Amino acid sequence: MSNINWTDDLNIGIESIDEQHRHIVSLFNELNDAHIHGEINVANKLLTELIEFKVFHCAHEEDLLKQSGFPLYKMHKLSHELIINQCLVLHQRAENGEYVVKEAVPFLRATLVSHIKGEDADYAIYVRQSQRSGQKEGRGWFSSLKRLFR
Repeated sequence: MSNINWTDDLNIGIESIDEQHRHIVSLFNELNDAHIHGEINVANKLLTELIEFKVFHCAHEEDLLKQSGFPLYKMHKLSHELIINQCLVLHQRAENGEYVVKEAVPFLRATLVSHIKGEDADYAIYVRQSQRSGQKEGRGWFSSLKRLFR
């Protein structure tokens, strides 16, 4: 499995979120490298660190969405809960001595990229408008709503 190369299309234009996303991608790449090189203990520690930071990141993002009045906040929170629950299952299995990194790496890679480019990019327009104008109206949420009906 290849590392995730940070490119401009992963930026959503909200500095605190972009900074956290870059850190998550960096942790993922370290995890992937440790897995590739057979460094099981390092990989397990990095998986724990990545999951803990992802939980922190989701809480930060949800606070931002709630403060902005994002109309699809509950859907986005549910998306986070599904991802976090899957991560916590992997973490629990790892805590029980199972080497889950081989399974976690492809899941995390796909989830991180699709969530950033999908749901996060969708709310970014709304939140940026809200931050600039103090208003709670925006247009970016429509593409999130369309995603439900695909």
